[in-house]
Amino acid sequence: MNTVQASSWVLGSAASPAAPRIPTPDEMRYLVYTTLAYGAQGISYYVYGYPNHEGGMAASDGTPTPLYQAVKPLNHDFTAIATELQPLVSLEVFHAGMQPPGTLPLPADGPFQFDPPVPAPAYQAGARVEGLLLATFGPDPKGKPSHLMLVNLDYKTPQTCHLRTPSPVEAFEPATRHWQSHPGLLTELPLPAGGGMLLRLVP
Repeated sequence: MNTVQASSWVLGSAASPAAPRIPTPDEMRYLVYTTLAYGAQGISYYVYGYPNHEGGMAASDGTPTPLYQAVKPLNHDFTAIATELQPLVSLEVFHAGMQPPGTLPLPADGPFQFDPPVPAPAYQAGARVEGLLLATFGPDPKGKPSHLMLVNLDYKTPQTCHLRTPSPVEAFEPATRHWQSHPGLLTELPLPAGGGMLLRLVP
């Protein structure tokens, strides 16, 4: 399970660094979908509601915050996608585009490619990450992927990517829990700001 930031808080002394700001709804979508892509099976938020904290899920009187309203449908998406991924093993996670420290680039000779390629601006510490995240899952830790998770790492701008795969894919719709077929080996995939999509390969 991953616990992600959902609030700001009052720090204990003036010498402490500035408290982080309250995330936006689009940033919460980014946190939910990147959590799924990196293989987590659960998600929680810091904090639901607590004195000296701003944001979170509820005000001190129990009134739901705007962030709660934004996270509510994301929780349904998370549950639906995590249910599909639960029987599988997280295999690899690649970053296409900007490469923050510790991340792996999408292999140039790998079975999955973006066409056209994703622009790759240089990473700068503190800058908003741009690009796409591609995570693979499968039933066998040493086998081939059966499912892919794509995430738009830019939480401010929607984008459409074109993914080339070794076989046709189906896209999962969390709201209905149904799979939609995409014929062909090059699939056009619209991704909201910070949002993602689960795909599975058709044998």
